[in-house]
Amino acid sequence: VRRKRPHAVDNEIQKTMKRIFITTIAIICLQKTTAQQTPDKFDCIAETPGMTTNMGIISFKTNRTWKVGTQEWSDAVTTSKCKKNEFQGVSSGKFNADCRENPGYGDLFSWCAVSRFQNQLCPAPWRVPTKEDFIVLDIALGGDGEGYVAEKEITEYRVSGYGKVPSGTRKMTQMDLLNEYLNSWGGTFGGKMFNPDSFFGSLGFTSQGRSGYYWTQTKHEINSAYSMYFSNNGIIQPLTRHGIQEGLLLRCVRGTIDKSLIYSFWASTQPKPDEFGCISETPGMTTDVGIASFVSDRTWTVGNQTWSDAVTATKCQKERFRGFSDILNHFNADCRSNPGERGDLFSWCAVARFQNQLCPSPWRVPTIEDFKDLDLAMGGTGNTRWRATEKDIQFVENNYITRWGGDFSGFHNERWFVDQGKGANYWSSSFIMRDPEPVSSRQGPTMTMTPVRGSVDGTPLYLRFDSDGGVGFTVVRSNQANGKTLRCVRDK
Repeated sequence: VRRKRPHAVDNEIQKTMKRIFITTIAIICLQKTTAQQTPDKFDCIAETPGMTTNMGIISFKTNRTWKVGTQEWSDAVTTSKCKKNEFQGVSSGKFNADCRENPGYGDLFSWCAVSRFQNQLCPAPWRVPTKEDFIVLDIALGGDGEGYVAEKEITEYRVSGYGKVPSGTRKMTQMDLLNEYLNSWGGTFGGKMFNPDSFFGSLGFTSQGRSGYYWTQTKHEINSAYSMYFSNNGIIQPLTRHGIQEGLLLRCVRGTIDKSLIYSFWASTQPKPDEFGCISETPGMTTDVGIASFVSDRTWTVGNQTWSDAVTATKCQKERFRGFSDILNHFNADCRSNPGERGDLFSWCAVARFQNQLCPSPWRVPTIEDFKDLDLAMGGTGNTRWRATEKDIQFVENNYITRWGGDFSGFHNERWFVDQGKGANYWSSSFIMRDPEPVSSRQGPTMTMTPVRGSVDGTPLYLRFDSDGGVGFTVVRSNQANGKTLRCVRDK
């Protein structure tokens, strides 16, 4: 019998051990993969013990129901599977179907829990409310479907882009409406659960006795959904949004709603938009912007153009800027004071509506071609360039800042005043449409403007340069709700 040599036996043993090791690893990986839950269509999983298949619903706490207008509402929902202080919200990058006990107020559910178990939480004929349900509720209780902001919060909420300043179209004061939410609808200040992985994670459970938060079934963005919110100081937001990992209250509703009634109601109470799709709610700006001057201690001549300094207006108010006006997606003719020689920040709607006051003849609002000609006259290429070389930085400093008198004045986006000291943004009258077939242009008194039908239709163009040497004449993300600086131009 032919026997294997010792080293050959060793090789066979090594090969066998290797196969066993690989097989073992594969089995472990398969077990882990099998154990992990597959996200559902909402990108949600359910890791809370006992919640994989059901929520253990007890009842709607229906000691009574609440009839408001055409809707009937349940009381706050509770479930036997919620556990005190056990709430994760997020696990392994996915969102959990979690709920937390909240005795006396109704349990707090993540949006994933509401979405995955909606048929148990709100069984037919009940349903999880949509965002329109809360708008209809607010109107039926005496609001306007948009919301109240407490007077002391007006500045903060206008800056952030949330909230609505009382416009005189409502049927009652904000505190009276809050009482309707509490008494006629049975709302409670049940608080909410912040997720430990969120920006506010360290706060955990918060706001009980001060605020009430209620989910809708309507998704907002990939990680957020619409909700309703009110607080004991009179802030009422029938349409706000929260991260889907947070824990909010849930009320079920039954009854049909006619969405057209919502828009008819809003249309009857909102200012009518002009040919640019703009309205003007900023106090004192309905007919004028109170132009004082161009801050024209001097003018700036470059090539064949003469430029004013940055425009200011007496009607601009510090930190009072909203841009967007309402849920119908109109835009406000807003401006925000920006003290110093930086010039005020105007929405594109303010520039469009008040062009003859902002840039009276022979001045005019510049086109994007005017800005390209300016760049060429200063030795640039007339094209967008975002190179951050020392040469580019010196070009911006020597030409746009020193020769043209520009400034890194920042801008106001939909929520915040940002970028001051880093970037400069100057409106043009030019507007690019996203539609394949642009709507017809309208000739203004001194320039051509394209009527605006909403942010989805197009974007106004502007000049931008920054402290890193970048210069641009096109837009990546902007709309007529942003606040930017304005310089007027006239031909030499």
